[in-house]
Amino acid sequence: MSNFIQTSVGNGVAVVSLRRVTELGLGPDIRSELLDALREADATPDVAAIVLTSELGAYAADLPLAERLKGQQNPSLMQLCDWVQSSRKPVVAALRGQVFDAGFELALAAQARVAHQNVRVRLARLRAGRLPSPQALARLAANLGARDSQHLLQSGESYSVTHPMVAPLFDTIVGQNAVGIAADLARSLAQGPEHAAPMPGADDPLAYQEAIRTARALSSNTPEAIALVDTLEAAQLLPTPALIAFADERDEALAKSAQTAAKTYETCCKEVLLTPSGSAPAAKRITLVGTGSLARNLTLAALSAGIGVDIVSPEGGDFEGFKTKISNAYRELVQRQKLSEARAQNTFAGLAHLPELGGPIQHEIVIECAAQSVEQIGTLAKDLRHRIGDNVPLLLTTGMRHGAGRFSEFLGPNTAGGHFHFAPASERYVEIAFDPNTFENLTLRERFAATFKQIGLPVISQKARDGLASARLLTAYLQGAEECLALGASFTQLDRALAGGEFGSRLPAFSYWNAEGFRLQPFRISTFFTQDNAASGPAALSAYLLRAGFEGRASSSALGPDTGQALPAAEDALTEWRDSLKVLGAVSPRTLSDAEICQIVDAALYCCGAQLLEQGYIRTPWELDHLACATLEAKPGYGGPFHRVQTTGLLQQRKFLRSFNALRPAFFKMPSALTEMIKSGEHFAQPALQSSARL
Repeated sequence: MSNFIQTSVGNGVAVVSLRRVTELGLGPDIRSELLDALREADATPDVAAIVLTSELGAYAADLPLAERLKGQQNPSLMQLCDWVQSSRKPVVAALRGQVFDAGFELALAAQARVAHQNVRVRLARLRAGRLPSPQALARLAANLGARDSQHLLQSGESYSVTHPMVAPLFDTIVGQNAVGIAADLARSLAQGPEHAAPMPGADDPLAYQEAIRTARALSSNTPEAIALVDTLEAAQLLPTPALIAFADERDEALAKSAQTAAKTYETCCKEVLLTPSGSAPAAKRITLVGTGSLARNLTLAALSAGIGVDIVSPEGGDFEGFKTKISNAYRELVQRQKLSEARAQNTFAGLAHLPELGGPIQHEIVIECAAQSVEQIGTLAKDLRHRIGDNVPLLLTTGMRHGAGRFSEFLGPNTAGGHFHFAPASERYVEIAFDPNTFENLTLRERFAATFKQIGLPVISQKARDGLASARLLTAYLQGAEECLALGASFTQLDRALAGGEFGSRLPAFSYWNAEGFRLQPFRISTFFTQDNAASGPAALSAYLLRAGFEGRASSSALGPDTGQALPAAEDALTEWRDSLKVLGAVSPRTLSDAEICQIVDAALYCCGAQLLEQGYIRTPWELDHLACATLEAKPGYGGPFHRVQTTGLLQQRKFLRSFNALRPAFFKMPSALTEMIKSGEHFAQPALQSSARL
C-alpha cells in the first residue's frame, strides 16, 4: 500500500484519499502516485466515478518550498489538475479541514465539490507573483465571476466555505459524511448527461464585461495582477482548452521575471519562519502583563489562533476598557463576514482577567507589556520573576529593541527579551533575544517559537546585544540615506527613490528620520557600532538640523505640515552640511539617479547584515532578508539585501564596495567571506535549500 495514497472501491465509486501530505507538501512523488491511482481508477471497469478526498489536513498542502523556488518536476501540479479536469469519469472532491493553495487548486479542477461546513479555503499564489493553475482559474471565473475571483486571489486570505463570496464554488455544503455525499453526487454525475463547462458571462456578456472593467480599475499595477484580469477576461471569450493555454503562457512569462522570483522567495522565507519544528508544543494559554496596544495586538492574534489569553492589569490598568476594544474588534470581523457570530463568541471566550500573577495559577508563558519607561524594566523584571518562580518562560519587551544587551543581567535560562512588529502595512514578526551564554538553550527557544508561530508571527531568534537586528538594519538604512544626501540627492529625491523603485518602502528615509527625531540615529550609531568606530568621521547631518532648531517629531518637524516637504531652513542646513564636507574633501557632490540611491542603501543593509551573520548573532541570510523587508515595510518583490546581491551578482557588489568612498566606512565594510564565495561559486542560503558554507 502507498505511503501517500489509499484507494477503496464500492458501489461503482473509487474513493482516492491523500494521506500524510501536509508536512511533506504536494511534491512530485505524491503527485505521481496520485496520478497513477487516478488512472488506475479510470481504467477499472467497475468504477463509474471517482471521489478525491484526504485525511484531515492533507488538502492544506502546498507545493514543496524547493519546487516553488526552483521549478516543478513532472508530473507538475498543472498536469495533475489537467487530468482531473478532463477525466472521462467524473471526479468529485470531498473536502474536510483546511483546503489551501495547491490542495485547493486540485479541488477546483474536479467536476464538483462537496465540503464540510467547517472547511476554510485559501489561494495565495498571487502573493508569490504567480497565477494559480489554469484549471483553477477557469473554475473561479465560471463560478465566481471576475470581481470575486480577483478579490479572493489578491487578498490571499482564508474564507469559510459558507461565505457568500466563495460558496458558489461548492455543489453541496454538509454537516457530516462529506465523502458519502460526494460518492452519491459522483454516481449521479456518471449516470447523467455530460455537461459542457459553463462560459463566464454567457447569460449576460455586458454585465461580465462591466465586471472586467471594474476589476481592471481596481487592480494593482503589478504584472501578476494585470495577467490575472487578462485571464479572467479571456475566460469569457475562449473555450476551456484555449483558456488553459492562454493562462499557462501568461504564468510562464511571470515565472521568468526577477520580481516574481523575489516574491516567491519572500513567501518561502515567511513560510519557513512559521513552520513548527515539532520539538516543543505551543502554549495553550499565555499571560500578558499590561493593557496597552502591544497587549491588544497579541491578544487578538493569540485568540484567533486558538490560544487563550490571561491579562494581568498593572496599577492603573483598565481591563474593562481593554476587553471592550477586543470585543469591538471581533464585532467588526463579524460585520465584515470574516468570522461567524458563533466563532467570534467562542474565540472571545478565551480572554480572562487575572487579579495578580503567581499564586495557584500555573503560567505557561508570561509576556511583559507594561513598563512605561526603560527605567522601570529592571524593577518590573525582578518583580515578575519573583511572582512566577524560576521556571516559567518570561519575555521582556520594554526597551529591548535598543537595549537588550544593556539589560542582559535580567536575561537568563528562562528569560528573554523581545520586540514585536505589528505595523499594519507590513509583515508582522517578533525578534527574540537570548542571553549569549544560554543561546543554545533549545528548550526555551522552541517554547517561544512554537507559541508565536501558531499565533502567526515569524520568529527571528538572536543573541542579545544593544540593538537587535531590526534596529541595526534600520540604522544602516538611514546611514545609507545620509550618504546619498551627502553626494547630492535632495530630501525629495531620496524619499521618492526609496518609496518607489525596487524598495517601495513605506518608511521613506528622511520622513521617517524626521518622525523618530534627529537625536535617535546618532545614539544608535554611537551605541550599537562603537567597536567599529562608526561614529568617527565628519559631523552628521543630524547635528546641522538640530543646530537649525529641528528636533524632528511633530513638535519640531523639518517637514511642512501642509506640503510634507522639507522646510527652507532644513534645506539650508543640508546645504551647509554638504559645503562643510566639500571643504574637508569628504565628498564630491554629483547628480544621483534613483537607481544609484537604492544601490547605496542596499549596500549598507547588506554589509550590516553580513556583520550580524559573521559575528554569529543571526543564523541565515534569508532570516535577515525577511527582517529587512518587514522592518523597512518594503513592497512585495524587493526580496531583501542578500537576495538582491545574489540577483545582481556578488562580483558587482564587490566592485561597488571597493570603489565607494563612504563618509562612514564602517557601514560599507567588505564582508570577509564575499571574495571566497565569488571564487568558489557559492550562493547565499535559501529557505529549505542547501545553505552556503560561509553565510
